[in-house]
Amino acid sequence: MSGELAILMEGVFCQLGKKLVLNGVDLFVRKGEILAVVGLSGTGKSTLLKVIAGLVPFQKGRVSIFGCDLNDCSEEQINLVRQHMGFVFQSGALFDWMTVAENVAFPLRVSDKGLTEFEIMNRVRKLLEAVGMEGTENLLPEQLSGGMKKRVAIARALAAQPDLVLYDEPTSGLDPVMVGIINELIKRMRDQFGVTEVVVTHDLDSALKFADRIAMLHDGRIIAEASPEEFIRLSNPMVQQFVRGDAFGPLTEFLDRL
Repeated sequence: MSGELAILMEGVFCQLGKKLVLNGVDLFVRKGEILAVVGLSGTGKSTLLKVIAGLVPFQKGRVSIFGCDLNDCSEEQINLVRQHMGFVFQSGALFDWMTVAENVAFPLRVSDKGLTEFEIMNRVRKLLEAVGMEGTENLLPEQLSGGMKKRVAIARALAAQPDLVLYDEPTSGLDPVMVGIINELIKRMRDQFGVTEVVVTHDLDSALKFADRIAMLHDGRIIAEASPEEFIRLSNPMVQQFVRGDAFGPLTEFLDRL
């Protein structure tokens, strides 16, 4: 892993309607790193991911993706940066009317990379094999389980050979065995394809298994960040309540205000 930064966020504020969702976020992600962003539901984790992806505007601060400052870069430059991102949505967000192969091929077709049909389908086949979904090319999403949809979504996110993949709650709603499979896939995709990965999750057990570093977002701010081994030993009382899963503590007081 290099020390070069893939993502830099400094003093980022994001207000959606009347709600201040991000309240001065400072965060960095190194190239080739897997960063997990954990925290309670409603603390702004998904919004943070969408700000990085350029899907949600921010009102104040700085967001730099691979050296492109989203405040200063032209729309053309920002679009080029977006072409180097893959996004795995919480639901998988597969197109219901497309087969598995068509879903995975979709980013290649819309990006117009000049690939032949043979080259597109060859890449689709290799990606499905990489996520353990070979032989499903002609199935529709309705024929897949929740875990299978997540794996196809990961293959689709990698289709255009991105430098950065963003995951929104990738293990949500899955059984323990499938959670383990997705955790292993997240690590393997970084190792096999060399991508940088940011994973938003409330599942600390999963984050401890795949992350190089864990950051905790609370009330719109990053309140702690450390390696998995260090994170579980941090003295911050909110981190410790989250680690132990205690019903009472400073996080509970925050929930009562929501």
